Amino acid sequence: MREAHSYLVLATHFLRLAESAARQLCKNKNTLTLVSGGPISPDEYAKKTRWSDHALGVAVLFNFYHGIELTLKGCLLLEDSPKTGHKLTSLLAEFEKKHRDTALASALAAHIRGIDPSSPLGKFLTHNKVTIDSWYQSLKYPKATD
Repeated sequence: MREAHSYLVLATHFLRLAESAARQLCKNKNTLTLVSGGPISPDEYAKKTRWSDHALGVAVLFNFYHGIELTLKGCLLLEDSPKTGHKLTSLLAEFEKKHRDTALASALAAHIRGIDPSSPLGKFLTHNKVTIDSWYQSLKYPKATD
C-alpha cells in the first residue's frame, strides 16, 4: 500500500507540472515567431519564446505520459499486481481487467487508445506509423533503446 501511494503521489507531481506548463503555453500564446524593428539576440528570442511548445512541448508531453504510467502502476500496486515496463497499452489493459467501466479507465484510455486521429498527436502517430508506446519511449531518449 505504501509503495502504491508513493507512485500515485509522484504521478500527481508529473501531471500537475504538465498541466501548469500547458496553461502557461496557452497564457503566453505559444510564441514561435517574433517581429522586431531590429536584430533579436538569441537570448532575447529564448526569453520571449520560453513558454512555447517548440521549446517545451516534448518535456510537457513526457511529464503527462509519465504521470499516466505512474498512475496505472500505482493503481495496479494497490491490487497487489505490480507491473514493470513502460508499455502504456499493456498497463492500461491490466488495469481495465478490473476497472474497465470506471471514469479513471475511460480518462486514461482516451490518451492511450482513443487518441483522435485528426488531432496533432493522432496525425503524427499515423503519419510516422508509430504506436503510442513507441512514441512515449522516444520522448525519453534521443535514439531507440531496448
